[in-house]
Amino acid sequence: MSLIRSHDCLKCGAALLFDDEKQVYICPYCDRTYQYDYFNEDKLLTFAYEKLDEKEFGTARESLEFLCKKSSPGFPALCGLWLARSEISSVSSLSIDSHHLTQRGEDLRQYLEKTKGPENAYFQHIKEAGDLYDEYQDTRKSIQAFESKQADLDDQIMRYNMKLEARKQWASRTLIWFGNGSEASTYTLVAAVLLFAFLTVAGYYIYDYFGLFYLCLVYGSLLVLPFLIYFLQKSIKIRRLLKKIFPLVEERSALEKTKNELKEHEFEVSRAYYNKLQSAKNLEPDEYRKK
Repeated sequence: MSLIRSHDCLKCGAALLFDDEKQVYICPYCDRTYQYDYFNEDKLLTFAYEKLDEKEFGTARESLEFLCKKSSPGFPALCGLWLARSEISSVSSLSIDSHHLTQRGEDLRQYLEKTKGPENAYFQHIKEAGDLYDEYQDTRKSIQAFESKQADLDDQIMRYNMKLEARKQWASRTLIWFGNGSEASTYTLVAAVLLFAFLTVAGYYIYDYFGLFYLCLVYGSLLVLPFLIYFLQKSIKIRRLLKKIFPLVEERSALEKTKNELKEHEFEVSRAYYNKLQSAKNLEPDEYRKK
């Protein structure tokens, strides 16, 4: 018989002896025996990883949990067990947009405590990828909030621009209104003719009593003053609208700048996330998978 220190008795914990003739493991203290295949880790690991690739995560998990109970699990067993419990075949199946380890993945602390060196680095890469995923989602939410705010500002700016355009096009609409020959425009034109006739008669008496200078002064004022008042009113309204639009435009530009910075950060986080997953993927024990 030979001493097999990699396997311990499940009953008393003693190191098992291997009987070469009977092909069984024997405990020298409690005499319990184990079949050879019971500790055939390579066969069990190959079976478990085949089930992982077939997405039969329950079967793979049961096999690996059974293996881990029999002896101190190595990295292939721990890696496969974590994958099975997380219900993924490999970390390469994770995506920054559909990462689910924060909801379904098992806590990595116990795996980090049981591994060292490159094996520990595997789980450390996954942990860091999970942190990057959370950062990516927070950044994504911030971008969406900025986009929503931008949409509100665009709506306000559009409405103010429509009002501005309406102010500027009033004169052309007035000419079109008169050209249409509607009843309202006809009455307005008649009233204008009557007013002109009245001013003509009044102008005759002003000229007769005060002279040509006063006639021109009065009539010039009557003709020019309404246009001056109208354009002054329109200018004031346009200025008020512009005062409302300019801060909105500046705020939107600031939002656009911040949003672009967030998008650049989002891209960098996404790239770092996939780099971490690739680094973990390079450490996976692929020798147990089908080639």
